[in-house]
Amino acid sequence: MTGGTLGERWAATGGTLGERWAATGSPLEYWFFRTGGPGGVVLVDVILRRAAATAEVRVCTTGPSGPRLHRTVEPLASNAVGADGVVTVAGCSFGPDGSQGKVGAASWDLSFGGPVDGFAVPPEPMLSLGAMDLSLASWPRRRAAGVMDVGAGDERLDDVPATACHYWGRALAPRWLWLSAVDTDATGTAVEVTVLTSRVFGLPLPTPFLGYAWLHRDGRDRLVSSPIDGLVRRVAGAGGGPGVLLAARGLAGSWTVRAAAPQSSFVDLGEGIHQSLAATVEVCADGRTTVERASAALELRLGTDIRPSA
Repeated sequence: MTGGTLGERWAATGGTLGERWAATGSPLEYWFFRTGGPGGVVLVDVILRRAAATAEVRVCTTGPSGPRLHRTVEPLASNAVGADGVVTVAGCSFGPDGSQGKVGAASWDLSFGGPVDGFAVPPEPMLSLGAMDLSLASWPRRRAAGVMDVGAGDERLDDVPATACHYWGRALAPRWLWLSAVDTDATGTAVEVTVLTSRVFGLPLPTPFLGYAWLHRDGRDRLVSSPIDGLVRRVAGAGGGPGVLLAARGLAGSWTVRAAAPQSSFVDLGEGIHQSLAATVEVCADGRTTVERASAALELRLGTDIRPSA
């Protein structure tokens, strides 16, 4: 996955938006998007658990009343995924071009546009072989327009940053840390980083430094797929600073990302997973440090007492 722009590398694999969006029929399959405005942030997951024959819509929001979690679960319908790639669960729909729905006090009616360049991990041939517990396709530079309500009434969004993602596989990774900061119009910087553990073909083989780091800055996309063309790791002790510190070094370059969020901003998603939509992110790359506003997503599955203090 080296050489050429990220878009060229993506096109070379035949991975169009529609192809990577399409359902795979895996035991576990997620689609999600995240976007927001001055009034708050929303992250919507649509989850198909085929072994359990259930389908879930899980909505995390942060707004004037703080973080909230809304969810609804129903039996998995045979027509949950349409021929057009739109996934419909509990009256909520999510496709590559938009999403609408209502769960609890949260509602949204959004269309997606903007760049369709994305990336997929792990690199080939591991991606096609399903070598890891999960495979992922991400479109971190989408744009959203429409209306959302995260608890303070309708808020209109007009061409705001958004990210969309599809991941699938045998099971959730035993441990991970995921960070996404894309709503950074002021600086033009966006990042997405994951470090995780995984089984290989279902076997508990050691997989050191597994993960990826994507960076958009100065109109350029960079991707490190660890450990294939570099290393992405969580720095022990956060380098003496607050929150968590992630470091990427590879053929695409080197950069660090620090994320911190108040403990009160985290919601418990179950299964040992905690998520905040109010993280502050500091990106250091090319000799420059950029501090992004407190609306990044930080999600951890690291065991007990893993929430970082701001």
